Amino acid sequence: MKNMNIKPNFSELARQYGVDRHTIAKYYHQEKRIPVKRNKESYLYPYLDEIKQKADLCRCTKKALFQYFQNKYGVEELKCYNTFTYFTRKHDICTSDHSENPKLRYETEPGD
Repeated sequence: MKNMNIKPNFSELARQYGVDRHTIAKYYHQEKRIPVKRNKESYLYPYLDEIKQKADLCRCTKKALFQYFQNKYGVEELKCYNTFTYFTRKHDICTSDHSENPKLRYETEPGD
């Protein structure tokens, strides 16, 4: 039908196949697009060694580390905190030592 420039009756086709007419219209108007996968490096990759070094050195939170790099290189260079956290998780950069030194809680008597 597309090759002959004939527009189908979407409502009739919807009744015939038991689906919504908007679904049929969507598939009719959809072109065959193949999604393109990009293997693009992160814009943070040039800073990887420095991020690892600072994370091991200061043992601070990811937010503090992100703000440090934003202050150092500018907001235009390090754009998004979510991208930064994803990058650190992907490269196994651990910033806080919660598992190494847990703080134990204990009960005290009143007045102590």
